[in-house]
Amino acid sequence: MSTSSRKIEHLLIVLGKDVEYREKTTLLECVEILHDPLTDADFSVDDESFSRTDFLGFTISMPFMIGAMTGGHPDTKIVNELLAKAAEEFRIPIATGSVKAALRSMGGDPSVADSYIVVKEVAQSVPRISNLGLEDLIIMNEKGKLEDALTEAVDLIDAHAIQIHINPLQEIVQKGYVKQRGLEKTLKKIYERSEESGVPVIIKEVGSGFSPASLNKLVGLGFKRVDVEGAGGTSRAKVEEYRGGYAGPYAERGIPTAASIIYAVRAGMNVIAGGGIRNGLDVVKSLILGAHLAAAALRVLRALFPKRTLEPDYENLRDFLTKMAHEIRMGIFLSGARNVNELRLRQNYVIKPPLIYYLQRT
Repeated sequence: MSTSSRKIEHLLIVLGKDVEYREKTTLLECVEILHDPLTDADFSVDDESFSRTDFLGFTISMPFMIGAMTGGHPDTKIVNELLAKAAEEFRIPIATGSVKAALRSMGGDPSVADSYIVVKEVAQSVPRISNLGLEDLIIMNEKGKLEDALTEAVDLIDAHAIQIHINPLQEIVQKGYVKQRGLEKTLKKIYERSEESGVPVIIKEVGSGFSPASLNKLVGLGFKRVDVEGAGGTSRAKVEEYRGGYAGPYAERGIPTAASIIYAVRAGMNVIAGGGIRNGLDVVKSLILGAHLAAAALRVLRALFPKRTLEPDYENLRDFLTKMAHEIRMGIFLSGARNVNELRLRQNYVIKPPLIYYLQRT
């Protein structure tokens, strides 16, 4: 199956099937923010000062990002166009799905490039983040074309950063194997290219999180930014099972999002909290644990397509993002803080089991 065909198949599965973790949760429910009714400020759910923050040199309206989803098939252009419209309207960052399908250097089809280019055409004043997979980049490095692929991926949407996604579990379930020999050599070159170009790299999991050991390895290679996307949200292994793959007992393998956030903060990284972010309270809990902002893909996608078919409802997406902003601001204010930075500094929370057990691991 072509990359383009797989893109639309993934989109339809995620919209219509049960692809979320069921037994394992994000463990954000184990983070209890202590209520503080004495915040010295007037409050309104529409007061952006409570949620405004900085990201990649931009001032954004709230610490929330539209996570990587799709692109690479003609039918996905409208999806990215409407997501980009929302990102621009709400002044929040947006990431694309993997852009491999459109890159000449990676054997892609330039005719589907419009499904990505629309993001830069519509979301002109917010951070745009491109996306490629590490396994593909290992292969490109062996061919001596790694720099070409990275440059083309950034140029495609005039990206302000690029995510490199790591998804060994998904690859194994999808095709029975994964190529990771040469991983460290490739990551070193990716980091060197980032330093030369000035385009930040965000290392991203896709639903299984990061362990302390993996994060320490990334730090040792020079990387400073990570999108943890931990367990508790979408299981990519389950997605691939709907396509005929076999995950068996590994369908819910992963480190919960809350634990992954804490591990990444301890490692000294700038953290995007992804994986099972469902509402503004989840975002506030992620921030209080030390994340810089949070990202969601599934909830955003299903807000855009509430009928679970490719029939968009932009007003429903607007309603979802409006509620997200209101919930984030409420959470910050009711924690005794007046802005995102105060929230992080106050450390006004307790951790309950079983999340506390993960923290015994360093």
